[in-house]
Amino acid sequence: MQRRDAPSLLSLLLVSLALLLLLLLSSSAASNSKPTTHPVAIVSSSRSSSDSCTMAASGFTSVPNQRPPPAQRAFTSVSVDAEIARIASKMQDRDLAQIFSNCLPNTLDTTVHYTPNQEGAEDTFVVTGDINAMWLRDSTNQVLPYTRFIAGDKHLQRMIRGVVNRQVQCVLLDPYANAFNLAPTAARGTPTPRTSSASSTRRSRP
Repeated sequence: MQRRDAPSLLSLLLVSLALLLLLLLSSSAASNSKPTTHPVAIVSSSRSSSDSCTMAASGFTSVPNQRPPPAQRAFTSVSVDAEIARIASKMQDRDLAQIFSNCLPNTLDTTVHYTPNQEGAEDTFVVTGDINAMWLRDSTNQVLPYTRFIAGDKHLQRMIRGVVNRQVQCVLLDPYANAFNLAPTAARGTPTPRTSSASSTRRSRP
């Protein structure tokens, strides 16, 4: 192995010190400089702030109310409706308030088939997509946002207990099916496992 002579080592040392000094100077200059202001894209409405305040006060919104009439809703929770009204009333953007009011109760309004039972055997079938079937995973996630409201709402408690009861029936009937129909379509009892080319994940039993 060749040995470096003293002048070469000294040159390397000087270069290293020079680089270190440059790094120190550049970091010091960066810390003392004012932050650069970059332009920020702001999505603004064509409405002025005064128009927004007027619409907030009058309740005007360009977003339609998409909820079914109360008599046509699949399930109604007093606590959920009260929370929707409370939060929506605090929103300055009435369009956003209406979108929120449409979205939060949508599962209750349109997808829940609830059969009450005072002995703890409630049954709740939740339609979980464009196919009228109940997926175990999806039905859990669809009712999950409402669990925060169950403390003071017995009716909501029973509905969610019905979801658990229905899921237990499904798993006991066929643990390999991923979705189930509301009513029996074969002589296998209720619920009926559903398979389709678009959604089935059933596997053959080992």
